[in-house]
Amino acid sequence: MTQTFIPGKDAALEDSIARFQQKLSDLGFQIEEASWLNPVPNVWSVHIRDKECALCFTNGKGATKKSGAGFCTR
Repeated sequence: MTQTFIPGKDAALEDSIARFQQKLSDLGFQIEEASWLNPVPNVWSVHIRDKECALCFTNGKGATKKSGAGFCTR
């Protein structure tokens, strides 16, 4: 698997996403990607939420689909 590194970050994007998803899972959250938007080239937006409580959510944005998801892990 290819690793994506963003300047100034200490870990690969894929590692950060996996680590955060595991932490949320360990706490009992069931995270789902509810929607993706790609309104213009190089702009991605994702809405993620807990399957059991849609009011527990966050949004991420990035230049790629993967970095949009990574934004949610900050």
